[in-house]
Amino acid sequence: MKNRTLTLIGALLLLPALLIGCGGSDDGSAAAIEKPIDFATWSANEAEWPDWATEEQPVGTTVEEIATSLSTANRNTRLSEEATRLAVKQYRYAANHYQADADYYNNVLRLAVLLERLRLDHLAYKQIEAIIDSGQTEYVSGERTTVFANTYNPILMRIYARMGFTDKMEEIIAVIDATNAANEDFHPGNSILTFARPYFASGLYDKAMERLAIVNDVTQYSNANSMVPATVGAASLAFRMGEYDKVIEWTQWIIDEGYDSATYVTGSDTRDAQWHACYDQSVAWRELAEAGKAVTFNGLTNGTYSVTPMGFRGTVAMSVTVEGGKLSGVEIEEHVEDRAYTALTVVPAQWVSTQNAEVDGISGATVTSSAVEIGMVQALLQAKK
Repeated sequence: MKNRTLTLIGALLLLPALLIGCGGSDDGSAAAIEKPIDFATWSANEAEWPDWATEEQPVGTTVEEIATSLSTANRNTRLSEEATRLAVKQYRYAANHYQADADYYNNVLRLAVLLERLRLDHLAYKQIEAIIDSGQTEYVSGERTTVFANTYNPILMRIYARMGFTDKMEEIIAVIDATNAANEDFHPGNSILTFARPYFASGLYDKAMERLAIVNDVTQYSNANSMVPATVGAASLAFRMGEYDKVIEWTQWIIDEGYDSATYVTGSDTRDAQWHACYDQSVAWRELAEAGKAVTFNGLTNGTYSVTPMGFRGTVAMSVTVEGGKLSGVEIEEHVEDRAYTALTVVPAQWVSTQNAEVDGISGATVTSSAVEIGMVQALLQAKK
């Protein structure tokens, strides 16, 4: 059965250019807040939890049972924002009540990941700050070692980009680049969107394009399948940067392979769904690029515009509302996505709150994020006078 998401991003205040969607409202949706004067001011401020984020004790009484409960909640976050909120409640409880446990800081790190997916950036930053201040650098579970910085540095990079702390963002990028350069098994293709998105969100288009330049070089990936979602993610960024020729160039190989590619359609449910979605999205991005029309957020024709972009598992039915000549709301009416994380709620909310297209997608949900981005572009072009 199709999911019916009745999360209407209501008529928000029309925001001046100084405002940016980077925090959260009382109900936890992405909200527009005023940029602080500087990083020192922002980082020193107390972070406020949204009303819904009350602690919820994980199921179980033993350490093993609680760990299993948390792991299940974390795994379910791919389903929806609601599932992500539940996981936040449980990980917040763990962070406040299980401080003596060996996996305490790993739980704090998981909490930071979830908060950032909800774009509760200040709260996410505070969790990471606590880990850094503790001096703890890794978590060992059996034969697996989690190096905390490998997870929290990309989060900090994205947060700094959204907040406009460009210097801090580039400091983190330099650290990650140095770490990757020392790793013989590192494949740059796997991380091109990781770096390109923050540069894009910061308005540093030249640097974003530099990172995206290798998108079609299959030798830069750990496996060829990784190049598939990277291509549509790159196409989305390129279109919004006005690089229409690059959209055509980069997606050409997918078109050449065809919808029923003998290479990428292999009988695997997940990989086949990914390929078919990315093929359809490549077609959509190419049609938009061939038209060569940039989206605008002013002087739009009032009304409600319905679009049905292709998501990971099927079409995503969206209604985009324009009031007073401005983008005012987005409703996801129907979808069958099963790995969207918060892409169906947070991404469109940020388009509304920021009133621009320099919005990054959700890490781990590239295809669903691209679907929302296609839908937003299609609707805004329909509304353009």
